[in-house]
Amino acid sequence: SEAIKARRLHQRLLDLGGISFHPRGLGDDQADLGYDEALDPWLRGLWKSLEKLIPSGRRPLFQYILPPTYSVRVVEEGKGSHKVQGGLCRNLSGEEVRGYGYQKMLLGRVVTNKRLTHRSNTQDVRHVEFDFSHYAKGSRKEEKGEKLIDFNPGDVLDVYPQNHKSECEKALAQLGLHPNDDIEIKLNPKAPKFLTANQPILPERVRALDLLRLYLDIFGTPRRYFFEVLANHATDPLHKAKLEEFTSPEGQLELYRYNNREKRTYLEVLTDFASAKLSLSQLVSLIPRIQPRQFSIASS
Repeated sequence: SEAIKARRLHQRLLDLGGISFHPRGLGDDQADLGYDEALDPWLRGLWKSLEKLIPSGRRPLFQYILPPTYSVRVVEEGKGSHKVQGGLCRNLSGEEVRGYGYQKMLLGRVVTNKRLTHRSNTQDVRHVEFDFSHYAKGSRKEEKGEKLIDFNPGDVLDVYPQNHKSECEKALAQLGLHPNDDIEIKLNPKAPKFLTANQPILPERVRALDLLRLYLDIFGTPRRYFFEVLANHATDPLHKAKLEEFTSPEGQLELYRYNNREKRTYLEVLTDFASAKLSLSQLVSLIPRIQPRQFSIASS
């Protein structure tokens, strides 16, 4: 686990002659309040330890809202250019990519999708089979003699989920965007390098509908920092006070009840605190990417 790695790294630094100015902190994501349960008291102690090391007259920044990682704008409203709709785009490195950013993504046909668990069961376990026979050796003129499907036992298959189109259209209406708006995404030149380095692949141009359907996990549950940014932008005094409570160490239980236990989505939180208006650049920077689900491959 990550905690074991942290312990080993800490011990290795001590072995090399390092001096610990503050006890190490280990969080547990499975705790009731997540890793924040251990993080908050550890940070309070860290600030006190740092104050002893900081030169006289200087104080640490306890709250700092980072600039957006991306610079995002609507290029053409409601048109959806042919190039963008076609699925071929360039990522932020200038490379041509298709779909989710992999240059050799293979499209297969689902031939079997059978549920294995009873419908009354909360777990939806399925048996799924894909047909990639059209990629067989020599099946295409341009691929003659080339084997495109090659895997071994132990390899994994990444399945990328999509958000429901109808739900994305409702979300776009709430955000004031048209499904066919052309969106341009660039790295923010004013953002610190540690934010822009090794960022997940995003298309340089994409339709608004595809941005929500294929890339942004807008129906996921927000992290605590999202509420900090909202608190910084809220204009309603009641909204601002509640958001500031959520981001305080004393308000973590209340945040857990509101957010984690109820599994609030980014969209629901934006609805509840409508006075906190975030720019498109901030939304794309704060909402994480949709992550693939990995499955082991059983070779027949």
